Amino acid sequence: MDNGVILREIRSLVDARGVDRLASPTSATEHRERREIDERLRNAKPAAARAFAELNGWSYLGPSKAFSLERLGKPLHASGSDVVQIRGRLFDHPLYFARKVAGERTRFCVAKIGQPYLIQDQGDIDRLREHFQVQTAPMPYASIHYPGTTLFIVVTEREVEVRWLPEQLSCSEFAEQAARKW
Repeated sequence: MDNGVILREIRSLVDARGVDRLASPTSATEHRERREIDERLRNAKPAAARAFAELNGWSYLGPSKAFSLERLGKPLHASGSDVVQIRGRLFDHPLYFARKVAGERTRFCVAKIGQPYLIQDQGDIDRLREHFQVQTAPMPYASIHYPGTTLFIVVTEREVEVRWLPEQLSCSEFAEQAARKW
């Protein structure tokens, strides 16, 4: 899948799956088509996360390697609770990334990404900024979970440069929250 259109592809798959959910499949063909959409979506989201990781020189950890914010900059192993208490759902649909440091065998936690539908409490962002670097892409709704509908909030240690996928830089359809089609 081309990294220049991967988020648009995810958006179209999520929309197709959402519209499909409103109607019960009436034939074997409809069942097969729905399974095909689900399979493409299961592959596209991790592919987009890996593309984002590669662009930044990181590795995507997948959902089984979750870590707390306090682990940022530290060796990778899942443990601890977040040092900054977040009241809202800022880390909905989280993504976790690690980086390799030259001369080290261990990978280090580098980024935790939240993909919320909205920010329920601006104080959550302010509390995070007291301890970490918080960034959104130039097109803030260019997320991996549901492009155009969920935000893409990257939390790292301070001074970590984040590079963005092409659609996160210039795809105007992801500049503001789009209406759901279902």
